[in-house]
Amino acid sequence: MSNKYVWAGVSSVAALFAAAITVGILQRSRREIPPVSATVPRVEDLRTVTDGADADSAAS
Repeated sequence: MSNKYVWAGVSSVAALFAAAITVGILQRSRREIPPVSATVPRVEDLRTVTDGADADSAAS
């Protein structure tokens, strides 16, 4: 086996490995963090509640 084929194989394995790591990082960064409690609304949900709206209906 010549040196060119060895380097081609090593570089293709390294590229596949780097692509797998990149996909894993992107999937992990896009995941939504679950709420601490099912009964406690998130801060983002509380910000969307207007003064006249019912807070209980916005939290559920």
